[in-house]
Amino acid sequence: MPVNDFDDVLNAPGVDLTGKDPRNKITLEDQMLNPPQYRDHHYIVPAEGPIFENDVEVYRVSTAPNGGEVLTPLLKGTDWYLTHRYMEASYYLGDASPPKQLYASISFYDLELVGRLKITYQKLGGPFSINANQLLALLGARIYNPRICSFEQIAGVYVRFPPTDHPTDANTIEWGTTEVSQRLAGIEQAIMTRIGPPVYTVDQMNNLLDQMNENHQAEKAELLAEIQRLRAELHAEVDSVKTTVNTEAYLNSGD
Repeated sequence: MPVNDFDDVLNAPGVDLTGKDPRNKITLEDQMLNPPQYRDHHYIVPAEGPIFENDVEVYRVSTAPNGGEVLTPLLKGTDWYLTHRYMEASYYLGDASPPKQLYASISFYDLELVGRLKITYQKLGGPFSINANQLLALLGARIYNPRICSFEQIAGVYVRFPPTDHPTDANTIEWGTTEVSQRLAGIEQAIMTRIGPPVYTVDQMNNLLDQMNENHQAEKAELLAEIQRLRAELHAEVDSVKTTVNTEAYLNSGD
């Protein structure tokens, strides 16, 4: 059954958080690297993973002329790299000295590399371990890219690492970050103390707008009155012309 108490988990029999316990060292474990079958995911799964990043050794096995085994070292970063990172454990042990990372598989760059391999590694052990056959079955049931997929996504996690401390001091958390708050406060201060026209409050701005509206209404009334006056003068001028010249008689005379 899953272990839920963090102290029980970290102190469970077989657990090694240092990556140095000789009892958790697996030496020259046999592995068979099969063809990737038209996929670019080419990897093996250690039988007792997840494993620590440091001190992993991978050897290609060939047969000597006398019938013995020849172990040819394969280089990390050139021939192989670690995949299916155990995210939760890596975060928790990342603050250790030295920092430690854990993974569940070993991937290979050369897709044509096949055959027998031997690997040496340090296992995390205890209730964190998952049988390689179980993990391979889960990998076969789900198509995941091992380069970006975590161990948790594939295997689930039967036990959990304690939560990792948050690096941010709660006293520094404002409505944003401290730096952003300081910059915004500086902008506010610069606006309030800038050289130029006076800064109006909201009430002052509303009063100013009301005054401008009143002035506009007064100017509008004066303009309408002036138009009415001009219209009256124009009608008077027209009537004066009609009185002076009998236009209708002139038009009817045909001259």
